Order: sequence, then C-alpha cells, then structure tokens
Amino acid sequence: MSRTTKPEIDHSRGHAFLHNGDIYYSPNSSRPISVSMRTSGSRYRFNTKEAYWERFCQPEWWTAAYCFLSFVPLRPSFEGESFGSLRDIVPYIKPDRQGHFQLDADKAADWIQLQDSLIYVAVLLTKKQLVLPALNPIPPSFLGFLK
Repeated sequence: MSRTTKPEIDHSRGHAFLHNGDIYYSPNSSRPISVSMRTSGSRYRFNTKEAYWERFCQPEWWTAAYCFLSFVPLRPSFEGESFGSLRDIVPYIKPDRQGHFQLDADKAADWIQLQDSLIYVAVLLTKKQLVLPALNPIPPSFLGFLK
C-alpha cells in the first residue's frame, strides 16, 4: 500500500438505522437496538438491587460518569489464565447454615485476587489519562459475592 492510499474501512459488521428523524450508526455492531431516552447520568447505576447484567446490554447515551461502560463486552469470554476463575462456578456454590447459597471461600479468594489486579491496572491506566471518569466502577465484592 502506498502512502497516499487510504486503508479501506470494513463496514460489513456495521449497522445504520433511522429513528425519529435521526440517523444512528455503529461501525462494529449489526444487532438491532432500541434507542433509550437521554438521562443526566447522575443516577448511581451499581446499587445491589439494580446491578443486573441485562441493564448493561443495551446501548445508552454516553456520560462522563459512566464512559467506561462503552468498553464492557456484551459477550465476555472467560477463557485463559486471567478470567478462567470466573467460568464454571456452579460447583463452587455451596449452601450456608441459613439455607442460602454462597460462593466457596477458595473461589471467592480467586475472585478477590482478580478484582485487586484489575483495580491496580485501572489505577495505572488512569495515571496516563487527561480526562477521567467522574465515577469508577465499584469492586464486584461490594455487590456481596463474599456473603
């Protein structure tokens, strides 16, 4: 390729549609979506009663507080050394004394180690940024998997 030739952009995985007179386009997602109402982004999204996966699977308007949500994968892969501890958790769910269920202590320790490593990496990355999110995601352990 010569210096004057621009690389071709692959639009085969993109999607454009018209909604209420506005054109929406995503270069990397061809799935149909519903356009949500604009919000201020000031409402805290990770309280334990509302932190359901389904709430994060539809696109939302970008806000400074939650800009990191743009990078949350909708179909995460839990393969490999780093995220393997998140896979196949059913054998690690045990009943407790009150008849509830809890995560096995060794598996919970693996999750805490992964959580701490990810927080450390996030801190290192934010040191290089000029613009930071107003709110960082909470550590998953705050949602109660240690209970």
